[in-house]
Amino acid sequence: MDVIAGPYAAAAALLVVAGALEVHRPDATVGALLAMGARVPVLVVRAGAVAAALLGASALVAGGGAFGSSVAVLVALAYAGFAVFVALALVRDTPISSCGCFGRDDTPPSVTHLALNLAAATFAAVAALSPGSGISAVVADQPGFGIPFVLVSAGCGFLAYLTFTQLPRTLALARRGRVR
Repeated sequence: MDVIAGPYAAAAALLVVAGALEVHRPDATVGALLAMGARVPVLVVRAGAVAAALLGASALVAGGGAFGSSVAVLVALAYAGFAVFVALALVRDTPISSCGCFGRDDTPPSVTHLALNLAAATFAAVAALSPGSGISAVVADQPGFGIPFVLVSAGCGFLAYLTFTQLPRTLALARRGRVR
């Protein structure tokens, strides 16, 4: 778990942030699901967002053993599910302005989005298969009370967030000639 703990922690933290933002603003997700042919009530979307946030939080605090591995498997399955949704949207060329994963209107499905979801699923799957302790134990074993580990993992999570939310917008502007 030591080697994969940082990327796995970033992926788990991203679930917490995305879930919290989606609970607050579920309309983009409702619209994306509708565009893909699934009519899902706002309450169900919010419940799913709460579940994602709780899953991410559980991954951050779960110890090793069977429980920690089970949580990591669920994180891997969640990100794999997100990847399938994005892949279907891309293959069908569904006009979706946002997948809704961050409760924003400007996070359209993209190949980058797909790659990040697959990477997060892979990190979680490797964490599930790794013997040893969970993220909390890895943090406890780090120098500086784990503060550098937490800061670097949070920074990686923030970079992933920016890649999900800002990169597609920036690339779209660049294609239109507005960014040089």
